[in-house]
Amino acid sequence: VMTLQGDQEGALHFFEHAMTIDDTDPNLLTDAALIYLSNRQVEQAHRAITAARKLAPDDKNITRLWRRIQLATIAANIHRYLASTPATVKIKLLTAKYKSRLNRLIKTPKLTK
Repeated sequence: VMTLQGDQEGALHFFEHAMTIDDTDPNLLTDAALIYLSNRQVEQAHRAITAARKLAPDDKNITRLWRRIQLATIAANIHRYLASTPATVKIKLLTAKYKSRLNRLIKTPKLTK
């Protein structure tokens, strides 16, 4: 609800507190991973979804989100690499076409129940 109301920070605090109480609920971990991902906190999202995947390895929604977070991790690594690369190399490596494709790939997925 907090996320829908635009209170991402409040939602994160809620999930972080809830995970200190019960870190064995894969749904809680998955929801937290979604919020982390929407806030571009890819490393935290990866930790949360990996824990959820260990608890529910056959859950298709968790696996789907895990794949999405893997792509986001790759994108973040590429971004860090390009940030440290000279501009002339950046132009050769990254065009607007590929950048927009990558952005579409890492959008937060809608999970089905």
